[in-house]
Amino acid sequence: MTEPRGSDGTVIVIDDPGRRARVVPQTASGAVAAGRAGAPIVLLALATVPAPTLAEVRRLDPAALVILGGLRSVPSGAVGILDTP
Repeated sequence: MTEPRGSDGTVIVIDDPGRRARVVPQTASGAVAAGRAGAPIVLLALATVPAPTLAEVRRLDPAALVILGGLRSVPSGAVGILDTP
């Protein structure tokens, strides 16, 4: 069975939209981008990467991570964890 993954191997990363109101527009735009690319979205809780999220990103083995909002929204420590094989 093939799991959802962008046609180019992209996974979109968004900070938890419930944490800050300013993240909601990024979540909406991320949903559109993910729909167009057929890419999954992963949500982070605060500055941590929950174990199930990390396991899923590693299982998908994306060619690229799209960090919505950049390092203003998703802390560099979380990005580093996600980007480590």
